[in-house]
Amino acid sequence: MELIFKEKIDSTNTYGKENIETLADKSVVYAAYQTDGRGRMNRKWMSFNSENLYASIILKPQGDYSKLPTANLTQLLSVVIVEVLNFYGIKSYIKWPNDVVVMKDENDIFGEKICGILAEVASVSNNIKGIVLGFGLNINATKEELSRIDRPATSMFNETGSLFNTKEVLENICEMYFSKYDEFLDKGFNLIKDDYLSKIKFIGKEITINMPHKSVTGIAKNITEQGAVLLENKDSLTEITIGEIL
Repeated sequence: MELIFKEKIDSTNTYGKENIETLADKSVVYAAYQTDGRGRMNRKWMSFNSENLYASIILKPQGDYSKLPTANLTQLLSVVIVEVLNFYGIKSYIKWPNDVVVMKDENDIFGEKICGILAEVASVSNNIKGIVLGFGLNINATKEELSRIDRPATSMFNETGSLFNTKEVLENICEMYFSKYDEFLDKGFNLIKDDYLSKIKFIGKEITINMPHKSVTGIAKNITEQGAVLLENKDSLTEITIGEIL
């Protein structure tokens, strides 16, 4: 694993996509500051002056990409990040499909976001060259900085009152991710399904999922072996593969 540090960059994902042919498989690009960070649904991911984590993992798996569980790579990362945060004494959960959040109390199922994940395909001349798996983790962000985010958010510092070494946190995440990665490519989401289910709180609850062209509300019944949500709505079950919980 090669770590590539950039003091200031537009986006680690953009850098990864633009340099996909020269970057090694399983290399990791991370930055102290992003000027154009982004998350899912084209949302802006804010950078702060405090030390936080803005990183992208470069993945170049062998074989037919259409037959690999590439759509679930973000869910594997969300499981890993929850486990790493637990190591640092922070109890967190997954908000489908891959946001990592910290709950305010036992009845909370949505939480305050501490980590966002965005995977993008990197192509050259319409040929897939790899996957860029980006994530932003609020590590040392202060309450004042977090208040600038338009959605409830928290940080490792906010939860514990302690400052953390950004590179150490990154190395722990990557070490755990790569320890599971090769087997995950072979077995798919089913390898982590039980772990994933243990890290969500919305099963059996009424939720609204925002999809590209509409929103749907229903009771979350389960997570499929492909990582999709089974939503009960008007006595029918719908399998939802793309979207986010509002």
